[in-house]
Amino acid sequence: MCNFTLQKGQSAAFIFGALEQNEQGEINRDDVQRDLEATLGYWREWSGKSAYTGRWRDAVTGSALTLKMLTSRRYGSLVAALTFGLPEHIGGSRNWAAEWTAQQLREAFPWETAPRYLPRDRDTIFGPDLVKQVKAMGIQQVLSAPRSPWQRAYIERVIGTLRRECLDHVIVFSEAGLYRHLRNFADYYHRSRTHVGLQKDTPEPRPIQPPEAGRIIAIPEVGGLHHRYERRAA
Repeated sequence: MCNFTLQKGQSAAFIFGALEQNEQGEINRDDVQRDLEATLGYWREWSGKSAYTGRWRDAVTGSALTLKMLTSRRYGSLVAALTFGLPEHIGGSRNWAAEWTAQQLREAFPWETAPRYLPRDRDTIFGPDLVKQVKAMGIQQVLSAPRSPWQRAYIERVIGTLRRECLDHVIVFSEAGLYRHLRNFADYYHRSRTHVGLQKDTPEPRPIQPPEAGRIIAIPEVGGLHHRYERRAA
């Protein structure tokens, strides 16, 4: 490890890496500078391929870079879940995500329609505001054990499916846009997505189409993220 202190206006370039046994870790300044310039050049070229030129270009580019850096080069999947919340104050325990979640709970169950139980984990998004709101609505919290997602198997399965097959592949700009994505995915999930547990059928059963029904065509769904395949006569 290396410790150093920077003053105002100073900068330092460094490289993180893992050394093999008996490997020397010495590296010169020219190597660091060359790798830094190569890295900057790569990310500038990659972000420059974006065709979006609207007013939110900086935000879109920043989100795209974040998702790109969280994507496994080997498997093509995200290596981390983007579920953190921004704190109201630096070092504080309250965050905007927790306050927003409490508000969503109030709006989801108005006029004494709240459920009896709320199964949840111990994520910081369930802050004091939400706990207070849950008690005020007469809902009993059911906390799972730490690091035990199998205790919420159905919940984890649903959320995981939404992330892997929908939300990890889109950039959401508004609540209306999020609702539209989820509504389209729910329709696709029930009408078109096959399930192994249903013998490769869908929750809303689809008829088996024989080869003589015509050639196979692809019908885009969820904005082209998924497809439904049917046979249509020429």
